[in-house]
Amino acid sequence: MVLVYNHTSRGDQLAKPNYAFAKRQRDLAKKQKKEEKKKRKLESANPPPDQNSPDVPAPEKPST
Repeated sequence: MVLVYNHTSRGDQLAKPNYAFAKRQRDLAKKQKKEEKKKRKLESANPPPDQNSPDVPAPEKPST
């Protein structure tokens, strides 16, 4: 007796990988990483003014 197994039946199909979705996710991650890097570069190029810088006088304590 020979058993023939039909691989084309509906219940035996494997889910196909969604390559378009995976590529989109990679592209979005790459874009987000690039934006974060750009933001860090801008912040390091233009540091926020320091509160103790000589240009801005320090606030005086009120005398009681």
